[in-house]
Amino acid sequence: MPNGDFIDEKRGHKVGAWSKSYKLLDNQTATGTGKWIDVSLFPRLSIHVYGTFNATMKVMVSNDPSIVDATDGIQVGADITAPGFIALELPARWIKLKPTAFTSGNIYANLHGLSP
Repeated sequence: MPNGDFIDEKRGHKVGAWSKSYKLLDNQTATGTGKWIDVSLFPRLSIHVYGTFNATMKVMVSNDPSIVDATDGIQVGADITAPGFIALELPARWIKLKPTAFTSGNIYANLHGLSP
């Protein structure tokens, strides 16, 4: 799956509750700009970073009305240098995971957004 691809959507038991998942990075083996995902309907997000790698990534957000992948936005949180799980509650329009340094390995990352 290319970066930014839609993975799946689920409907919750509560009226109006739903979630969507996207591939942020798929077998990333170099630095890159990342792919922006519109998360304006998701007040709660999680990012699962996995794989075996020696790299640094940044979670970037923006509230620009429209955006191109080469735009950096603003970093939230600390640099990511190891596999892990990041939970976010922020009212942002766009989010992406940007690999800024890469030495070796393969990086994978999924974004999961939850509606209220």
